[in-house]
Amino acid sequence: MSVMIECTVPAEDFTLGRAFRDTRGEQFELERLVPTSRAIVPFFWIYDGDYESIATDLETDVTTENVRVVDEFDDRALFRIEWETGIGGLMESLLDLEVAILQAEGTAERWEFEFRFPDGESLSAFQAACREAEIDLDVHRVYDLAEDRSSPEGGSLTPAQREVLTAALEGGYFAVPRETNLVEIGEELDISDQAVGERMRRAMAKLARSAVIADSGVGDERA
Repeated sequence: MSVMIECTVPAEDFTLGRAFRDTRGEQFELERLVPTSRAIVPFFWIYDGDYESIATDLETDVTTENVRVVDEFDDRALFRIEWETGIGGLMESLLDLEVAILQAEGTAERWEFEFRFPDGESLSAFQAACREAEIDLDVHRVYDLAEDRSSPEGGSLTPAQREVLTAALEGGYFAVPRETNLVEIGEELDISDQAVGERMRRAMAKLARSAVIADSGVGDERA
């Protein structure tokens, strides 16, 4: 059975994190990961920065092969980045073990990940590889899909999502009428309002799925 983990990793402990750390971006988010043979071709959203300068910074990094801005908005841009094969460390281990990256959000200091492993053995192998590479992997939660679907704790929030919801609740975002907005929450957390909105959307989707799953038995009886 597949196993899920939620964890954080210091940016300086893995190649992609170090590459982004040296740019002038404020926040980074993986859109999707496309492994092509041994090549790593990810799409990243980068928030609040000089995107032309960021592209230049990434192009001069020895770990990248090609950098392109796909879409650009006022507060974020979507980058397509091809990385050198054989970069080792965290990403190489993920490719070797056929691990799915469900979520990845980072800053210049640290990254938060949600991974899905094919089984417990691949998770153990990944943790061993991280120890060997001296990667400080801080695991917050380990669970399987059955647990996630049946437990009230299933769909638990990442630290970043919890932080946004806490700020929203305390600031009165869900009050009627609203007492704060995404811009003000973003200013409080030092992130863009777009990042606030997306984290809140994902958090609410997790909570909604958990609630619907928990109540599904009752709904079946009424039907």
